[in-house]
Amino acid sequence: MKKTSLFILLFLAMTFLPPVGCTCPDLALETFEVWVAKNNPPYDIMSATDSVYLYLDLNWRTMPQANNFTTSNNSLYAWQCEEKLGSGLIDIRITSNQEFNGIPAGANLTDIFVCTKKQGLFIEDCLRETFKKGDYINYPGTSGIGFMFTQAPITAKEHVFMVRLTNDLSEHYSASSDTIRWQ
Repeated sequence: MKKTSLFILLFLAMTFLPPVGCTCPDLALETFEVWVAKNNPPYDIMSATDSVYLYLDLNWRTMPQANNFTTSNNSLYAWQCEEKLGSGLIDIRITSNQEFNGIPAGANLTDIFVCTKKQGLFIEDCLRETFKKGDYINYPGTSGIGFMFTQAPITAKEHVFMVRLTNDLSEHYSASSDTIRWQ
């Protein structure tokens, strides 16, 4: 009888009391991939008249969080969480291994791109607006952003693009594209 009463009291307490220390971990950038593409075949060779895009596929991870609640279990998490950024992206740097229309190899190329997600924004502003700390991500695990080239290279026709992202914790993440060819 005592066991049954204790079980009922425990069940009622779990049903009506909110869980103590229940948290949703925030997200932070883990890795990303860079790829360059166009909308029409052949997809691996670009021409001066093609609309060419540089895409970033961002992979997120949960951030470790301190639990300030005093419970017997330090790792209580909610059953369902929204995907919220715990650290935002604040800077982007795009470079090439070749000179690009007078811009030396290794120099920042962000001025030759426009943001496709938020019309009219420079890509640095677009990145900061799209991936702000505290904002929610629509796609769990991965999300992305694309930037359109505003010009094709005139001289050097093969490029590898390197992208460096910086978050608001001053952490840097880097990735490179495959070799891209213009004819």
